[in-house]
Amino acid sequence: MFYKKYKEKINNIEDILISAQEIDYDNSILSLRELIAPPHNFQANLIDKSNFLLFSYESHLPKFNFANLGDYIQTIATKNALQSIFSNINFLFHNRDTLTSYYQKDKITPVVMQGWFSHSKYFIPNNNTLPVFVGTHFTPEIYNFMQRFISFYPWFFKDKQIGCRDFETLRFCQTMGLDSYLSRCLTLTLPKRDEYIVGDTIYFVGISKDILTYIPDKLKNSAEHINQQEASCEVDGSLDWKNLYRKTEDLLQTYKNKAKLIVTSALHCAAPCTAMGIPVVLIAKNQENINRFSAIKGIIPIYTYDDLKNNRINFNPKSLNIEDLKQYMLQNLKLSILKEMGEKIDENELTQIRHNIQYYKAY
Repeated sequence: MFYKKYKEKINNIEDILISAQEIDYDNSILSLRELIAPPHNFQANLIDKSNFLLFSYESHLPKFNFANLGDYIQTIATKNALQSIFSNINFLFHNRDTLTSYYQKDKITPVVMQGWFSHSKYFIPNNNTLPVFVGTHFTPEIYNFMQRFISFYPWFFKDKQIGCRDFETLRFCQTMGLDSYLSRCLTLTLPKRDEYIVGDTIYFVGISKDILTYIPDKLKNSAEHINQQEASCEVDGSLDWKNLYRKTEDLLQTYKNKAKLIVTSALHCAAPCTAMGIPVVLIAKNQENINRFSAIKGIIPIYTYDDLKNNRINFNPKSLNIEDLKQYMLQNLKLSILKEMGEKIDENELTQIRHNIQYYKAY
């Protein structure tokens, strides 16, 4: 009897917490209604085709007291991809988690929604942006918000095609009835390093102690350790995100010029390094990792903790050439942007490219 009453009490508390969360979601969603125009109010003539919006991550610094350089790798890759397909364009920066507050007078700025969306309910692009959903990842933590948002504004994603970074995001979007496809992650489009560069350093990136236990001593004794998630938000005595951006550029150059092998549990180390032609071993720590890492399914093996413990990992992988995949992805980005801008494109070509991206295999 005591257990039954105790369980009922717990369930009541959980119901109260869930209701409070839903009220919070609803209030957040309702606060967006003046900032999100219905489709018939969209003014295509205001699109600023000479500027693109890129993500910065200012809110991470005071909120989490650390910076994830993997986020800036995504921004750098998006910038590089846009520069490779469009000429004479400029870039503006805005915090990814507060897109709702973006403002440019009498202009609509295109923004590629390449990113990991979870921390904030205010990542929803407002009337001053033209969102192009390529490389998009929604976390399970934000699924409930997205479901409620779509119920409030069912027209928001009307005629939008959602390029999902991974298969789990694709599953969720399809469950919600959104027109979606697998676009993979734009960090896979970074340029390959010169053939003569082979590197002389093994890097362990984001490798935890429990994983380190099972890695061969020969590798452990010669490896350098890097943590892409900075322990402190202080960088060179400053909280300026631009310092983090520059630090990330330097880190990518270090990988490019010095890495002989990368062993990592970080998607945004594995994907860009694979693109640069660096041999990579990727180890997923849990199911959430496996779901996110499906962004590179078919390109490099995604090893599990069980593979590690049972000595099933090849620690001598080869570098890959995925230049054909890069071209598919860059062309998909270009056509997706032009389509959002209202220009006529070859829909059959776009469909075939997206098929090639989803079913691509490098091994």
